[in-house]
Amino acid sequence: MLRSQPACRAAAHRAGFAPSARARGSGRMDPGRGRSRAVGGRSPGDGQAAERPTGDVLMTGFILAGGYSTRMGRDKALLAAGSQTLIEVVIRRLRSRADRVIAIGNAHNIRQLRALPLDDVLLDLAPGYGPLMGVLTGLMQTKTPMNCFVSCDMPWVQGPVLDRLTGACQGDGRVVASLHPYEGIQPLPIVCHVSACRTVGALLDRGARSLHSLLSEPGSRLVHIEEPRLWRSFINVNTIEDYEAFRHEYADAP
Repeated sequence: MLRSQPACRAAAHRAGFAPSARARGSGRMDPGRGRSRAVGGRSPGDGQAAERPTGDVLMTGFILAGGYSTRMGRDKALLAAGSQTLIEVVIRRLRSRADRVIAIGNAHNIRQLRALPLDDVLLDLAPGYGPLMGVLTGLMQTKTPMNCFVSCDMPWVQGPVLDRLTGACQGDGRVVASLHPYEGIQPLPIVCHVSACRTVGALLDRGARSLHSLLSEPGSRLVHIEEPRLWRSFINVNTIEDYEAFRHEYADAP
């Protein structure tokens, strides 16, 4: 266990979100499974399907898949994307940068998530508390100092953006996200040092739910993303219209 995690667990207990055995043991999988089982089909865009070489784990990529998908009307993570699902496209993206890829799901999709090429699957500690709770869930279980969080509905997230966030996330308690020149703060993807879990737990204790509250805390940084070619990293598939647009573009992706 990383040294900051006992303090993180204490913060979670104070906030009333003690990790249960169910959350800790939900979907433990063969650590090598994610690397040995290839994801079929194409990755949209810039060919980031290549995996990192095996070795010491440096960064964990977490995919937030525990939301209710109310605007979509069905689970976004499991929407079809060619021969894959939407979350598999995101998994493929993260594999190019993260040493482990873990999904954080809910009681309704945990079984389907366990069948995917992931290194682990976790249950959200307290469903309904927003992405901030997903971040706490990941930071309480991580085995790496650096941790990247992406939503399951962000199939265009690009490696260069993750590289910049990771490069800026050096130091205790650090949290880094992107700043779009016209659309402002982009809370996802977000890269967190494991020690930030103390701040996350304290925010939840105060009733915060959004990642914007975390990015307002001391220790947070925003990286300016000026290149238009990288802005698609922040596109979400929230509605049926978004999904149809994604399907059309994904079918034409090289």
